[in-house]
Order: sequence, then C-alpha cells, then structure tokens
Amino acid sequence: MKRNERITYKTTSFLALFRIYRFRTLIFNFSFLIAAVLSASFYFFYKDINTTNQIVNFVGTTLSSISASLLGIVIAGLAILIALTQGKTLSILLQRNVLQIFLFPFWILSFFWGISTLICIAIIFLDIINFNYLFYLITFEVFIFTYSVLSTIQLMGHAIRLGLFLADYENDS
Repeated sequence: MKRNERITYKTTSFLALFRIYRFRTLIFNFSFLIAAVLSASFYFFYKDINTTNQIVNFVGTTLSSISASLLGIVIAGLAILIALTQGKTLSILLQRNVLQIFLFPFWILSFFWGISTLICIAIIFLDIINFNYLFYLITFEVFIFTYSVLSTIQLMGHAIRLGLFLADYENDS
C-alpha cells in the first residue's frame, strides 16, 4: 500500500493482505515441514487399521475442543496486540505495511483453527454414515492441527518481535 493510499475494504481483504504477506512465507517454514512429516507418519503407521473408532473419538472430541480453545486464544492475542499499538504508532506501522505483515498471521491462524474445529466436527458426523474416505480426512486434520499448533508457537515470537519493534520506535521518537 502506498503512503497516501486510503484504507478500503478492497485493500484490507484477505487476498490483499495475503499478497503483502506472501504465500511463500506460509508454506516454506518449519511448521509446514514438521506438520507434513507428522501427518505422513500418521498415515503410514495407521493406514492398515481396520477400525478408526478410537481415533475418531479422540479427534472428534478432544481435538475439536483444543482447536476451538486455541482459536479463542489467538483472537485474544490479536486484541491485546491491537490495544498495544494505539495512536500514532499504529498509523506509522500502517503506512509502511508493517502492521499488515504483523497482524495477518492472526487472521491466517484463526482461519486454520476454525477449519480444524470444523473438520473435527465433520469427522464425528462422517463416522456415523460410514464415510469411506474418513481416514484421509483424519490425516488431513493431523496436518492442519500440527501446523496450527506450531504456527501458534511461531506467532508468539511474532508478537515479541512486534513488541521489540514498538519499543525501539518509541525510543527513537
């Protein structure tokens, strides 16, 4: 976004912010790699199991609760960061696209935690109707859940960097 450009719905949409944040940053990181390895391991170790009842019960109840709880925590963290960046600092960060880069991961993680919660709920319902591809959905949930957990941990470092950036800015002004 250019210095004099106005903030509009179009410039703050998910896709507009995603272009600023870059897809490469989302995929080429340790969270993605570890999640891919763990979900592939899960698939190869459990692919020959005849019954998925215990896995479905764990994923459907436990992981859905954890996913929904962490969605709330990510949203609370976003609220805290926005509260800390009030005033002149907020507008300066906005003009340099720094604010978008720091806040967009919260949106991405909220999306992934929401998807994880919905997949867990879908797994319960699909188990009832004997869905043939349930195990693939569970494997995908393992990937989404692992990626989201590791990305939430990265988000903590992200928030610390923003705090340090703001402290450095306050010292300079």
